[in-house]
Amino acid sequence: MTYNISGPGKFLFDGDILTIQGSGPWLLYAFPGDAGGPGMWFTKGPLALEVDLNTGVWLSASKPRNIVDVCAVLGGASAPDL
Repeated sequence: MTYNISGPGKFLFDGDILTIQGSGPWLLYAFPGDAGGPGMWFTKGPLALEVDLNTGVWLSASKPRNIVDVCAVLGGASAPDL
C-alpha cells in the first residue's frame, strides 16, 4: 500500500511541550501509554497532538474523523477510501 502523508502542519515548542497542529494527510503512530492508545493511523483532516519532549509520550491527541487503522490493514482488513 502507498500513502501520501504530505501534511501540512505546524510544530510549536513551549518549554518541554511540543504541540503539533496538522491538516491534510498524515501518518501517526503511538505506543502504549500515549494518549489515544497504541497503533498506527493514516489520517486526513485537522489533528492536534501534545508531546512531552522529556519522555516522548503523547499527552493529548485529537485525531480527525477520516482515519484508517493501518495495523488492521496490515493484518488483512480492507482499507476504506478517504
